Amino acid sequence: QFAGVAADELVDPRPWCEIVRQWTTFHPEFAYLPRKFKIAINGSTSDRAAIEVHDIGLEPLRNEAGELGFRVLVGGGLGRTPVVGAFINEFLPWQDLLSYLDAILRVYNRYGRRDNKYKARIKILVKALTPEVFAAKVDAEMAHLRGGQTTLTEAEVQRVSRHFVDPQYKALSDQHAELAALDAQHPGFARWRQRNVLAHKKPGYIAVTLSLKPTGVAPGDVTDKQLDAIADLADRYSFGQLRTSHEQNIILADVEQSELFTLWNELRDNGFATPNIGLLTDIICCPGGDFCSLANAKSIPIAESIQRRFDDLDYLFDIGELDLNISGCMNAWRAPPCRPYRRAGRGQER
Repeated sequence: QFAGVAADELVDPRPWCEIVRQWTTFHPEFAYLPRKFKIAINGSTSDRAAIEVHDIGLEPLRNEAGELGFRVLVGGGLGRTPVVGAFINEFLPWQDLLSYLDAILRVYNRYGRRDNKYKARIKILVKALTPEVFAAKVDAEMAHLRGGQTTLTEAEVQRVSRHFVDPQYKALSDQHAELAALDAQHPGFARWRQRNVLAHKKPGYIAVTLSLKPTGVAPGDVTDKQLDAIADLADRYSFGQLRTSHEQNIILADVEQSELFTLWNELRDNGFATPNIGLLTDIICCPGGDFCSLANAKSIPIAESIQRRFDDLDYLFDIGELDLNISGCMNAWRAPPCRPYRRAGRGQER
């Protein structure tokens, strides 16, 4: 949700995601995969893409010579068999990215199980072979693919990158002193700024998270009037753009720091200024048995009960950062197995 704007970003992951998307479209290896297949690419020092629980996870890094590459992780997944993936390549040159992904798919297609759909995910194959053996088989395939047609070039990366242009940023300076003065005068603003903003790569700008987790409302729910208000805020404060996050909140990614206090007041008026991002009541919750035919438990009432029980900001701040995901079935759509506190369907705690 902060791709292209986060201050801690090593690379903008959006062009790389688009390169992978174009590569997968009509790819013959994808026509006969045993099961669904998901690839995650992170761009920052903080993992905001949950790469450890995807079939393939890609983490950018630079070697001692300053060259860009990726750490490659395979075999992650959630659901009834949650697995943290294993790194099989500590530094893959970016030029070999698509070739290496091809090699992984070839190994998966060749050895993946098709006799039992519950055993057909790549996470089961990696565990059965061991990550070391799986990596060796991928390397054997790479011997045939390296330097071939899927080798990426600088021209191709630039071609895709040109589609991800920055908005018309102004030449601004950071407002550290001014914001600190406002913090001293308005404790509520200081608390909100502590939890709901993220440092921006451009001086004078900030990324703002609109919390959709007020007490008594299903996590992530907004009304039609609130959506109109969000659209208006995006037009006036963030180049007409907004983003949704997998935490079920809304992001205004390009807010001028000088307008932050004014924006905060408008967010309070519209119910979006709860300073709980990353705290216990910032719950990720699936629709559960109230709406989903796959669910075997209701998740929204549990989320509401927790919100009401901990409806005290002083208490929440004393507890500190704590993630809570709730899923109404074992498929774990809200990714509970990878959180410190999680609850899944059938009354099971994992």
